[in-house]
Amino acid sequence: MAVAALAWIAVIGLVSQPSALAAPRSAVASSWAEVAWFWGISRVEAVACPSSSMCIAGGQGAVALRTTNGGRTWVGEMLPSGVTEITGVACPSKSVCEAIGHDSATSGATAALLRTTDGGVSWVSEKLPAGMGGTVTGSVTSTVLNAIACPSKSICEAVGGFGNSSGEVVVALRTTDGGRSWVRRTIPGNGTVSAVACPSASTCEALFRVNGPGTEVVLRTTNGGKSWSRKTVLPGNVGLEVIACPSTSTCMAGGDVYPAAVVLRTTNGGKSWAQETLESQSFAYVDALACRSTSVCEALTYNDDTSVAWRTTDAGTKWVTTTLPLTTGDVGAIACSSTSVCVAAGYGVAASGATSSAAVVLRTTNNAKRWVVAEALSTGITELNAIACRSASVCEAGGDSASAVRTTDGGTRWVSEALPAGVTGVETVACPSTLVCEAVDGDLAFRTTDGGKTWVSETLPSGSGQAEAIACPSTSVCEAVGETSTAVAVTLFACPSTSACPVLDASSKGPGAVALRTTDGGRRWVSKTLPSTSGKLLNGVACPTTSICEAIGWTPGSEVTNASSGSTVVVFRTTDEGASWRSQTVPPGLLALSSIACPSPSSCDAVGYRQGGAAIIRLR
Repeated sequence: MAVAALAWIAVIGLVSQPSALAAPRSAVASSWAEVAWFWGISRVEAVACPSSSMCIAGGQGAVALRTTNGGRTWVGEMLPSGVTEITGVACPSKSVCEAIGHDSATSGATAALLRTTDGGVSWVSEKLPAGMGGTVTGSVTSTVLNAIACPSKSICEAVGGFGNSSGEVVVALRTTDGGRSWVRRTIPGNGTVSAVACPSASTCEALFRVNGPGTEVVLRTTNGGKSWSRKTVLPGNVGLEVIACPSTSTCMAGGDVYPAAVVLRTTNGGKSWAQETLESQSFAYVDALACRSTSVCEALTYNDDTSVAWRTTDAGTKWVTTTLPLTTGDVGAIACSSTSVCVAAGYGVAASGATSSAAVVLRTTNNAKRWVVAEALSTGITELNAIACRSASVCEAGGDSASAVRTTDGGTRWVSEALPAGVTGVETVACPSTLVCEAVDGDLAFRTTDGGKTWVSETLPSGSGQAEAIACPSTSVCEAVGETSTAVAVTLFACPSTSACPVLDASSKGPGAVALRTTDGGRRWVSKTLPSTSGKLLNGVACPTTSICEAIGWTPGSEVTNASSGSTVVVFRTTDEGASWRSQTVPPGLLALSSIACPSPSSCDAVGYRQGGAAIIRLR
């Protein structure tokens, strides 16, 4: 079956999620550069707001979120390779933030320390103290950090622990040089330290739960963490989860004393604590606390998939509730830049009509009298499968998502487009003009004739099977190939003319991948082994002319390991009709490339994914 097209789209089906936000990346002339990254996050677990306009957030996703307009809109920034989650963040200034999370790459340790000094645009990993390493799943050690507080740009305190053959070791980590080095101090006892607050450089309060009876102890240091005193505040079946200290003498701690959600407060530096019950329903607990003054604090309680906001203006003696604009969900993080402006985050279903649960950010600017949904955050696209570029400025891409993305400015900005009902992704796409594109998802076909504004489903012939590739030499003529129950079609080919077609052997076995080429309409084929392709899987080729082609590939299995250094993908180029091929350098950290399109010899786009989301790279 002959297929003629300006650029062919190759497909590899891997895991991805719907919806996307694109973070633009600057391109470098005559080289491959990343131009977009489609991040996603399923749940926000931590937020810090050093000013009324700026906040930093993170959660279950390899992305740090930042806002500079008070939480109305958010952008995502890449975390260092291997970091898959942020569980806590503290921002002593608008430029400096310290975060804790999970790391699947650094020496096998499961804990991560991260820092930004440019307001969350870029993040670097910091080295854990000696003895804090281990294996992710092994029985030797496993490390976790539960909370962090930073009273200044140079001083931070993180608490957590690690397990070994002797049991669980509870630790407090401290830096006094802006994260360049951390000192570990062991806290005696068998239990878990869950939260920390540092109202000054020398004074910190931490929550410690003793294993067994569940007794809650408040730890206090007044000498910068060199020693910690203990105060038992609650015995029995209790659990304190969060703490906030607006001054060295005043603190609030929240959690539950079964079956009620409670807040404890001290106004004498922890010598005594008074208890207030917020919610008496079974299984309710205080999920988050924030205090911008000694008298004004905000609390979030959670019970039966519902979060409730609470506020006190008299140091915790009386609390009033405010309804959150969610039908269900868990809002477990809060930060307040002033007594009137706060941002809360978590996940849930917005009362405004959303049908599914998603990561969400809420904000209030009127003393918590009313909360609004600032933005429902994207769950991202973890991989893009297909791309077609009709020109150097207009491209259409799609993956395993109920939406496609399009750029009309050469990749600087990508706009999401809704696909027809029932369509769950894009396997392959072809665009014979800037307005007309044809796409296929398995046995479903759909078309746009208005530049992606609307897509309409089409009916394929009965028994067509699964389409793997499509080419459209004109707006009215398209050819699709793929797989049926009785035959498998060759899918990795491009035909810049009616007689010339290269075909890639996708095998990852043997000494290297092979490119086959015909220049006489298929009567004779010549093979050429590509350089440095042992163990690689070639899965895409595009030929803008009869002499110039670009081929892409990757290392099977690399998506479940880690691209902590370099890249696991390969890109090759020929300028002599396939007689010779040379390797090209690609941006680091990419785990796989799935498809490539070349509207001209000097302009190509390839799609795939990296840790945390789908990626688009561009040759210019």
